[in-house]
Amino acid sequence: MYQYSLVYFMNLYNLCIDNSEKDDDVGKRLQNLCEYVTFFMYNNVCRGLFEDSKALYSFLLCSAIERHAGSIPPASWNLLLRGTPASYVSLKENPMPDRLREDLWTNIEYLAATIPAFSELIDSFGSDSDRWLAILDSDEPHNEELPARFTAEKVDEFHKMMLMKVLREEKLVFAVSRYVGATLGQRFV
Repeated sequence: MYQYSLVYFMNLYNLCIDNSEKDDDVGKRLQNLCEYVTFFMYNNVCRGLFEDSKALYSFLLCSAIERHAGSIPPASWNLLLRGTPASYVSLKENPMPDRLREDLWTNIEYLAATIPAFSELIDSFGSDSDRWLAILDSDEPHNEELPARFTAEKVDEFHKMMLMKVLREEKLVFAVSRYVGATLGQRFV
């Protein structure tokens, strides 16, 4: 559906080199150039996208930059895209069987077993159940505070997005917007 030629991108790139902020310090110049190129290309590509495709493009751009920088480990990316493998069997007892379906509990357990930032997730569902219930019942779970043991230093916006995929997948779009806004800036949302 969408097609852009290499010549189009080369012309845009050359324009970015000419128009971006100049600096004698090479490191600063490269940083200026990267920021300018990213936003300039984003704007130009978005001009030709349908409105509902822009959020997806923002997410793909943001996640590609973060994966290239090494901020998103392959295990985290695979879990976000593929979810819990069908072969994974839950080993721990569900502390809230009346609120958490077995498939949901299996996903939570797999997240805790796979992602180091969530290593305490299983214990937290037992000890911080009120906080988790508030998140599960909220109309805006992506804006809710996580239990105290999951600090901002330990759990960043990408991790929160992964958690939202596991807990309330229907709210993932909002978590994606938060992630893009926190990572690249609100102008990309």
